[in-house]
This record gives sequence, structure tokens and C-alpha cells, in this order.
Amino acid sequence: MLVFIVSISVLPLLLFAAITLTRSQETVSNFSEETIQMSKDQVFNALHSARTSRRNQVQDYFGFLQKQNLSFAENPMITSHMADLTKAFFEVASTVERNPRRLDAYKEKVAEFYDTTFAEKYREHNPKQEAPGDALYAELPTASLVFQHDWIATSLHPPGEKDKLDRSERGSSYDRLHAQFHPVVRAYMERFGYYDIFLIEAETGYVVYSVFKEADFATSLAAGPYRDSGLAKAYRGAMARDSHDAYHLVDYSQYTPSYEAPASFLAAPIVVDGQKIGVLAFQIPLDRIDLIMRERTGLGESGEAILIGPDMLPRSDSHMDPARFSVDSAYRKGEAGKMNFPIMRQVFQQNQTGISETTDYLGREVVTAFAPVDLGPFKWGIAVNLSKEEAFQRAQQLATSGNEYREKLLTTAILILIPTLIIVIFLAILAVRTVVGPIKQMVTFAEKVAAGDLSDRLPLQRQDELGTLGEAINHMVDHLNRTIRTAAESASLVLDKAQLLDTRADLLEDSAERTMHETQEISDRAQGMTQTFGEVAGQADHTANEAMQVSVTVQKLASEATQITHTVGEISANSRQISAAVEEINATVAEISTTCTRAAETSSVGNESVGNVTEQIQTVTDSAGKIDAVITLIKSIAEQTNLLSLNATIEAATAGKAGAGFAVVAAEVKELAQKTREATGNIFKQVRALQEDSASAQDGILKVSESIEELNQVNLSVATMVEEQERTIHEVAKNLMRTTVDTEEIEQSIGGISQGLAEINQISVTASENARSINHSAVRLVDEATAVNRGVMGIHTKSKETYEFVREVNQAAREMREMAQSLDEIVSKFQL
Repeated sequence: MLVFIVSISVLPLLLFAAITLTRSQETVSNFSEETIQMSKDQVFNALHSARTSRRNQVQDYFGFLQKQNLSFAENPMITSHMADLTKAFFEVASTVERNPRRLDAYKEKVAEFYDTTFAEKYREHNPKQEAPGDALYAELPTASLVFQHDWIATSLHPPGEKDKLDRSERGSSYDRLHAQFHPVVRAYMERFGYYDIFLIEAETGYVVYSVFKEADFATSLAAGPYRDSGLAKAYRGAMARDSHDAYHLVDYSQYTPSYEAPASFLAAPIVVDGQKIGVLAFQIPLDRIDLIMRERTGLGESGEAILIGPDMLPRSDSHMDPARFSVDSAYRKGEAGKMNFPIMRQVFQQNQTGISETTDYLGREVVTAFAPVDLGPFKWGIAVNLSKEEAFQRAQQLATSGNEYREKLLTTAILILIPTLIIVIFLAILAVRTVVGPIKQMVTFAEKVAAGDLSDRLPLQRQDELGTLGEAINHMVDHLNRTIRTAAESASLVLDKAQLLDTRADLLEDSAERTMHETQEISDRAQGMTQTFGEVAGQADHTANEAMQVSVTVQKLASEATQITHTVGEISANSRQISAAVEEINATVAEISTTCTRAAETSSVGNESVGNVTEQIQTVTDSAGKIDAVITLIKSIAEQTNLLSLNATIEAATAGKAGAGFAVVAAEVKELAQKTREATGNIFKQVRALQEDSASAQDGILKVSESIEELNQVNLSVATMVEEQERTIHEVAKNLMRTTVDTEEIEQSIGGISQGLAEINQISVTASENARSINHSAVRLVDEATAVNRGVMGIHTKSKETYEFVREVNQAAREMREMAQSLDEIVSKFQL
């Protein structure tokens, strides 16, 4: 019971603590998850913003270049100088063609430049690759040789600084135009950051002007060594446009005049009076694009933004590995410089845009925001990458903080729960001592009552329900005690009266039997006397001589009459005695009937008290059944708690070090669930024992109830039999009264006979004299003897009836005595 009360007290607290802790941990977990998701969303949003911003900047930059290219192509300075430079270009070429020796000298000088200066610069940028050699200059036409001689081979400025030469030493009209035009265009190029600006003649594709005067200067893009280059593609694309405001953009590719550096070109036709007279081309620099992609805002330490072309070569330098994946080095490596970035293949193949956790070209686990960059004639792909470690560092910190907070919450809950449990257990023990002790006393007391011991009482002095129950049980036992005492007294009295009735009934039976025999003898004698009187009457007329004999006979008859009178007197006295005994028996029977009725009423009250106790014990049994149901529920909760602790242990093991503290708590919860299950098992056994004790007490009280019921039935049977005996005795009394009356009549008749016999005796003396008187008296005596005989026969019949009634009374008295003995034996079982 102690374990039960403690469990009932502790389990709700534990359940409340578990639910509260679980809800709190769920709240913390949900908050952590939401915070982590918000952190991830912030990362995703930052990457999305960085991707969108850079893509827009790149697209805006190329849009700006396109507009600038078109605008510059329409500039009057460009249109006028395009025509003038073209004319002067071909004039110089035609002049030199007329002087073969000079042309040979030009070839040697140009060849020397390619074989020395250009080759050295080329090998400097391409250490593992040989310079193209004479393939670049062997078939150069006159115009190309003249202008490359004047502006490249003989220029005192080194490669990369040829733009500083405003006028060659030739002093031609081209030189004068160049000196006017070149500073303006050079300043324009420097202001807007272009790598180079070209003017290309429309029909032959000659590059009649460039700012930096690289190897492509003065060559034909239609038939020269660079006819397949990016610049040549830009030239042909611009010339192929129908609209004068159209442009053509060429993606980056290696460009030999720039020592195989990647170059992209933007070209627009130069139109005068509706005729395309040339093409303005910009060589787009990488540094402006790279500047956009190198912006570090929102990228952290491990982030980068990179542009990749459809050929999987970079279009901007890699921030994470610039040595391997700068645009310049990647293009120079060819296949080895391509990026293995699967997500970008989807961009080009499926035009996808999104954010994904993937592996980048360096094999890093990253979060990347990717999208296509539409530049018109072609598309690039942009990827903004951030390592997962850094991207989710904040989320991981939040997760760690959440785990630490959950552990702190659990520790705090345990620190609060343990003192609370101690207080609750202490209070539960006090409650158990207050409640269980009285219940055990009641069970012991009920067992004693069931065993028949009614001498003890419950010593409970309480003002609660247990005190009320104990008081009710004491009242019930008091009523039961009084009932049994009354029944015992009644049984003793009934037994005494039954024994007395049995004794007197025996005497009455003997007396009735004697009376029956005596009346039979009187009847026989009366019959003989009647016959004698007949004989006297018959002989009275014939013999006077027999008077003496008659006198003797008369004397004999007188003697017999005297005996009859004496016998009848005895019968009358016996009848009076029997009548008095019957009156006494009748009074005794009435007293017994009253006692049995009072015993039956007392038994009924005791039976009601036993019923009340039975109902109260049944209430205790029902309460024990409810406790059994509660224990079953607690046991189910303990099993679920054990299962939850097992799941928590598994989750803690999965969480590793972060779940170590939770694993300890899970183990404690599991141990507590096990103890709870064992405690509920013990409680279940004690409740079963309590139910069995209550059932035993209830059975004992039921047996007491059955005994009282049996006693009640016996009392009712005795009362019934007493009523029957009372009626029988009443009938016997009436018969005795009639017998007494008849006996008195007989006595009177015998008196008459005695008187007649005296007269006969007197007459017999004077026999002869009084013969007629004798005859007359004899006749009268015969009649009176006949009447006496009839009276005696009636008395004999009544004596037989009386005898039978007395036998019945005797038998009833014996049965009543046996019932009284049974009642006494039942009552003697109780200890009062």
C-alpha cells in the first residue's frame, strides 16, 4: 500500500514533469529548427542575392558595352576617320609596293620581330608551347608588312606599349590622321577600360587601326592569319547584321595576337549614308568582369562567385584556386583547365536556376546558387558558392546552443524534480501511515467478525471517511451482538420451555393413555351391568326365590357402582389436572410464540446491519478494483516511458557527444520507469490481497447473514409450530371440558344407580313383595345403564382423541426441543 500511495503521488508529478520537459524540449527543438532553418534561409537568401546581383551586373555591363559600342560606331569622328584611315592605309601600301627592295627590308624586319620579340613574349606566356613562327608573317600582304614594320617592328616601344606611338617615321597622310585620331581613341579606351579598340575595313577585313598595335594590326580578318580568330568572327558577325544598330558579341577564346590570352570581342558596323564602310570592335577586358565577381560582400571566407562558359572554362578568376582556375591559366591549359562542376552542366543543358547543396569543381561540399547569364548570342553560367561548413556554421552553432539549452533545461528540471519527489514521497509516507493502518485494522477486525468473534470493537477516533466507516462497522457489530445475544437468550428460553413442554407432554400422554384404558374398562363393566340388569328384569317376574341372589347381585352391583363412582371421580380429577396442564402449556406456548416473534425481529435487524456492512465492504472492493485499473494505467505509462527512454537512448547515441547528457537522462528515465513498473507490480499484488481479504470478510459476513437467516427461519418455524400447538392444545382443552362434563353426568348417573341398587337391595329383601317394583326398577336401571354405557363410550372416544392430540403435542414438543438445540448451537458459535 505504501508503494501504491507513493506511486499515485509521484507518478502524476513525474508525468507532468515529463510532459512539461518534453514540451519544453520540443519548443526549444522547434525554435532551434526554425532558427537553423532561418539561418539556412539567410544563407540561401544571401547567396541568391549575391548571384542575382552579380548576374545583373554582368548583364548590365555587357549591355552597357553594347550600347557604348553602337554609340561609338555612330560617332562622327569614327565615321569620318574610318573612311579617311582606310583611304590613307591603302595609299601607303600601294606606294611601298612599287619599291621591292624596301618591301624585302620590311619583311626581314617584321620577321625579325616575330622570331625574337614576339616569340620571346609568346614563350613567356606559354612556357610549354612554341610560338607560331613564320605562319604569322610569311604570307602577309604588302599593306600588312608596311604597317607592321612602321608601327610594330620598328617602334621603340615594347610590346604592350605600342599605343604610345602617335605617329610613325614615314610621315604619310595616315600618320597625320593617326596623330589626330589616336590620342582621342586611346583616352576613350583607357577611360572605359577596354583592352583594345579596332577599326576594320568593310570589304577586305583589314584592321586599319588598333590602339595597342598587336600582331593583328594591318592584317586581313577575311584572308589573313587571324581569319579564324574571335576578332574575325566579330567582324563577320557585325557585317552580317542587316540593321545599322545591330552588334555582334563573341565569347572568350584564345587569341594569338594577345599571346593566346582569352579575348572577347564586341563589334558594330560603321554605317555612312546607309553603307557599311567598316566595323568598330572592342576587345573586352577580363578585369572589369573579374572585378564584379571578386566582390566579397556576403561570401565570407570560403565563398566565391564565378562565371563559367559552355565549354566549362572559367570566365572569371577563381577566388579559391586562382593558380589553377584563373581565366588566363585555364584557357592556356585547354582540357586540363576545364572545371568539373556538374551543377553547371544542368545550367547549360536545362537552363536551370536554383540553390543546391552540391560538390564544386574543387571537390568541396558547398551550397551554390546557380543561374544562366544570358548575353544574347551565347550564355554563361554563374555560380555563387559557399562551403557548407561556413554556410551552416551559424546553424550548427544554433544547433549546439539548442542542445546545450536542452541539457540545461533537463538538468534544471531534474534539480527541481528531485527535491519535489522527496517532499511528495515524504508526504505520501505520512498519508500511507494515516490511511493504511486503519484499513489493515478494519480488515483484521472484519476477519474476526467473519470468524464469529463479536467481542471486539474498532478503536478508530477519526473525523474522516475511514472514521465514519469504522463507526458504521462498530454499530453493525453492536447490532449484530445484540441480535445474537437476544437470539441466544431466546434459544435458551425456548429450549427450557421445550424441555418442560416435552416432560409435561409425556405426563399428559401417560395420563391420557391411562384414561383411555380406564374408560375402556368402565365401558366393558357398563356393558356387563346392562346385561345383568336385563337378566334381573327378565327374571324378576319369574322367581321370587332368587331374591336373595338378587340381593347378593345387587350388593355386587352396588360394590361395582361404588368402584365405578371412584373411577369416574379419578377420571374427573385427571381431567381437571389435564385441563390445568393444558392451560399451563397454552400459556407457555404463547410465551414461546412471543419470544420467537421477538427473535425473528431481532434477526431481521441484524440481517440488515450485516447487509450494510456487506455493502460497505463491497464499496471497498470496488475501490480496490478502481485502484487496480489505475495501477494498470500506471503500468502502461511506465511501459511507454520505458519505450520512450529507449528511443531517447537511440537518438542520444545517434547525436554523438551532443546527446551524451541526454543519454544519461534517458537512462535515468528508463531506470525510473523500471522501478515504477516493479512498484506497480507490488501494488497490484497488495491490491489483490486486499481484494481477497475483503472477499473473505464478505464471505464470512455472508455466512453470518446466512446463519441469522437460518436462525430467523428456525424462529419462524417454531412460531408456526407453536401456533399449531396452541390451536391443538386449545382443542384438547375444549375436549377435556366436554369430558369433565360427561364424567360429572356419569357420576350423577352412577349415583342414581347406587340409589337404585339400594332400593333394589331393599326390594330384594322383600323380593316377592316388591317384584313388580324390582321389575320396574330393573327396566329403569337397564335404561340408565344403557345411557351410562353410551356416556362411557363417548368418554372412551374422547379419551382416544385426547390421547392422539397429546401424542401430537408430545411430538411437536420434541421437534421444538430439537430446533431449540439447533438454535442454541448456532448462537454458541458467536463470541459475544
